[in-house]
Amino acid sequence: MYTLDRGKARDILITELGYDPKIADVYLDSYPEIHEDLADAAKAWLEDRTVVDVMVEGVTIRQLMDAHDSHFLNALSSLNDLLTLVLDDEQKSSLVSFLRSPLIRALRAGGGG
Repeated sequence: MYTLDRGKARDILITELGYDPKIADVYLDSYPEIHEDLADAAKAWLEDRTVVDVMVEGVTIRQLMDAHDSHFLNALSSLNDLLTLVLDDEQKSSLVSFLRSPLIRALRAGGGG
């Protein structure tokens, strides 16, 4: 398992993604250790924000980022769940289905309603 470089991740969350420092700390306190299959992608992103588009169970990091309007660390954590959680076939299939589906977004400003 790979442990995320917390200092680098914290700096990125705060300076580039606009997280409040306290929220960044809470987020990282609960961030999981990363499966070795995802470690190189994590290292590349921490180094220069390169997104190595790893695929797990037919789901990619970019696909998750786009479909769930999410940042890299959230997408990585979701793929990590597919590799590390103990799931039966039905549970894994449900998780893959959820991850592949775009989230329904609330109406944006000026969108009516």
